[in-house]
Amino acid sequence: MERARRALEEGRDDDLHAALAAAWRERRAPVLARLAELAHARSPAPFRARLDALAAPRVAVTLERFAALADADEPLLASWILRALESPPFTGPSSRPLLEALVEAASRLRDPRLVDRADAIARVWELRVTPKPARVALTKRLREVAQAIAAEPPRAATEEEARIEAAIAKGLGGAAKEARALADLYADVYANPAEDAPRLVLADALLERGDPRGELIMLQFARRDGTLGPEGALREKELLKKHGKEWLGPLAPVVSWGKGYAQSTFERGFLADADIILSVGKKLALVLEEPSWGVVERLLGSWREDVLDGVPTLLLHAPLNALREVELPARGVKRLAERGRVFARVRRLEVDTAVESWSDVAQVFPALETLVVMSPRGPSVELVARVLAGARVRRVVFDRWFLHPSQPYEPAASIDELVRAAAKLSATAPEVALVPVWSRMPKPPSIELRAKGGRYEIMEAAPSPEG
Repeated sequence: MERARRALEEGRDDDLHAALAAAWRERRAPVLARLAELAHARSPAPFRARLDALAAPRVAVTLERFAALADADEPLLASWILRALESPPFTGPSSRPLLEALVEAASRLRDPRLVDRADAIARVWELRVTPKPARVALTKRLREVAQAIAAEPPRAATEEEARIEAAIAKGLGGAAKEARALADLYADVYANPAEDAPRLVLADALLERGDPRGELIMLQFARRDGTLGPEGALREKELLKKHGKEWLGPLAPVVSWGKGYAQSTFERGFLADADIILSVGKKLALVLEEPSWGVVERLLGSWREDVLDGVPTLLLHAPLNALREVELPARGVKRLAERGRVFARVRRLEVDTAVESWSDVAQVFPALETLVVMSPRGPSVELVARVLAGARVRRVVFDRWFLHPSQPYEPAASIDELVRAAAKLSATAPEVALVPVWSRMPKPPSIELRAKGGRYEIMEAAPSPEG
């Protein structure tokens, strides 16, 4: 510890981290691991580059890279392992070898922080790791390791060691303050998702630290402003491919990313379109109050998860400050109204049938502009009449879900029948779109109706913006 104190006083950051790592290897105290992380935050240690390289889109690649660190005895590695156990990068059947390697590495490193975190890790695994036999075996081994570490706790610091540790902590106070400041910058982005300034300030701070997310933020601002060249576009794609799942953070277990069918996207450096994983189930309970929901503008497949009285639990609990578009079972609108939920930025709502109460819609979505009504067989004459009798939005779209070309399909009504029925109605919504039968992408042009003289008149067919 004396070596660490001298390194701090003389401003030798590389020696400081090395001395703290050596002290940690001798005593394994959590305070030493924390001090080593603060030293790294002030001046990144070379070992950090090896940890950053562990991120990979495939289990086998991550396992191979992790195996290369098998002999490392580093507090930064111990901290990385704890985070990986608490939020596993992979959780399916193929993840077992990696999770086993993480547990065994934790056993080798004898990190006492695992003792207090084992129960929380087990709860995460209960919701995420499959199949069950692998989860049971992994959890059993995890608890064995935690019990073995608890049986041999690190020795207490001597008075001299405690004095030096306190002096180093004070000397690294700037790094701790800087880390807190960075967390505050992220919190500012989540609290003010529509504003550019918090993201640009964060980008500057990240770029100073060499964090590639700062570069992504600047590239995506350039794309938005129309100044992103071909090289920048390639770099943006490269960054998202390499770091996208990592940047999802705690939302990674519930948001689809990196697959050909995934529709999640980033805008201005943060998740904008969140495509909820089809089999999300109870995993969502782990992240319902996660602040990073605050930047999500569009929820896709939100009713795939467990619902409470017809309402996706995301809409009941998550801080969706930026939400602009959402899919929702129509019966859920009333439940949201009863619970006092208001989404002031939502402009587009997609429901599976006609809503029951327009006052509920106005209460929950006061700025709603477009209502999309989906139905398995397409809209019926009665459905069109019922919706347009109460519509209080600028645009209503009648559509149906995608059906494979091989599936039999009997529309509830033909387009001609729907047009004739709409022509007899008093116009409420200024714009109405009727999407014809479709089974291949892109969707066919919609039939557009416009309010004129209190009635609807047919316009020229136009490509459906909902396609």
